[in-house]
Amino acid sequence: MRGQQDLQEGDLPCINALIAALTKRNVRTSRDRLITVMYRAQLIVARDISQESCSPIIGMATMNLVTTPYESYGSIDGVAVLPSHEGHGVGTTLVERLIEQGRNLGLSFVELTSGRGANRARANHVYRDKLKGELRDTNVYRWKFWADDER
Repeated sequence: MRGQQDLQEGDLPCINALIAALTKRNVRTSRDRLITVMYRAQLIVARDISQESCSPIIGMATMNLVTTPYESYGSIDGVAVLPSHEGHGVGTTLVERLIEQGRNLGLSFVELTSGRGANRARANHVYRDKLKGELRDTNVYRWKFWADDER
């Protein structure tokens, strides 16, 4: 598992493949956007090191750093693992690393929002039971700037 400082020029197609798995919207990232993300957030990637030539990215996760007048915290988002590598602990390790980074940065807490659908049952089990995340009783509100069929 490698961090943001290890992103390489050829990583963009791998990251865009993971983005496609995260959203139904037809969005892609660019080199410039990744540079912006690296200045504003913690972006980590997992690589398949069994492939000696290029070590393609097989997973990624981002932790946005939020600062308010009274505390700073991390918000984990965009946890994605290629389907061919799901169920092998890649996503769990990515989230564990970001939680540890949050602790090391002195954040008040780290949170993660996950969907409730049947396709998220395994991930929610890991977040709650393995990683000991506390399920919050909260309402999440969103103001969206795209059409319903784009997301």
